[in-house]
Amino acid sequence: EVKKVYKLKFKISNLLLLCIFSLSVYFIACQAMSIKNMPPIFPPSSSEELMPDVTVYNISSEDHPNISVDMKPEDDPKHAKITIQQEDVIVTAQYWRRYDLDFQYNRGGMTSPFHYEDAWHQSEKADVFWVTITNNRKQSIHFKVNKCSIIDNREDEYIGLSYEDNEKRLLYKAGRTKDIDNGLKKSKEILLEMSAPTGEIPAGQKIEGYLPFYQIKRAATSLEVIIPIELEPDTELGRFKTVEFKFPFEHDPAIRVAQPAVVRR
Repeated sequence: EVKKVYKLKFKISNLLLLCIFSLSVYFIACQAMSIKNMPPIFPPSSSEELMPDVTVYNISSEDHPNISVDMKPEDDPKHAKITIQQEDVIVTAQYWRRYDLDFQYNRGGMTSPFHYEDAWHQSEKADVFWVTITNNRKQSIHFKVNKCSIIDNREDEYIGLSYEDNEKRLLYKAGRTKDIDNGLKKSKEILLEMSAPTGEIPAGQKIEGYLPFYQIKRAATSLEVIIPIELEPDTELGRFKTVEFKFPFEHDPAIRVAQPAVVRR
């Protein structure tokens, strides 16, 4: 009887271990699938607990005044949006991961203008943001891509890519093909830079488009996207003033590694 009881306990113990192992594998697989669908760069979380259906919160601080986050914008629920208001100028930034860019622009005979391969060096890849700039002032404001930058928590700096810079990046690695040329042609329609070719944004106008940067290093865990805006003076005797819009984002290297492969439609 003692042996039978012992054998029964042994079988139950093994069964429990098998169940625990199976559940562990299941949860690991679920986690891998979930982070695969997440963006590696995302807004910082709210300092307060939010209700399940609340997606908008403020992260204003001394370093980041007048900042709000919308995790599921009505016009684009897939890309969380950070909004900053200063000096009657409103600027928003939304990170677009490579998978989403591929899905949108790898079509038929066109390769995404932000394309890169996993084997490429970090400095040959790109991180891309959809940016809007709204000028509610009575005077023009000015914006230049090469003055925009990303600073990570390691104090590494990554400069904004102009059309020419991105063209050189892509042609150097991928070569000139019809697909690449079509993608570069498309970029002239969708880059933020092309919405204000001279850099000037007149009073009462809004521009929008993609703003690419050299990709940040995997070791980084947080970053600031810095977009300087130059304000024209109120009077002829006044001076131009530069206001920096600093967007705080978090970066998860594990999510970066888990991103899906290149998409071709």
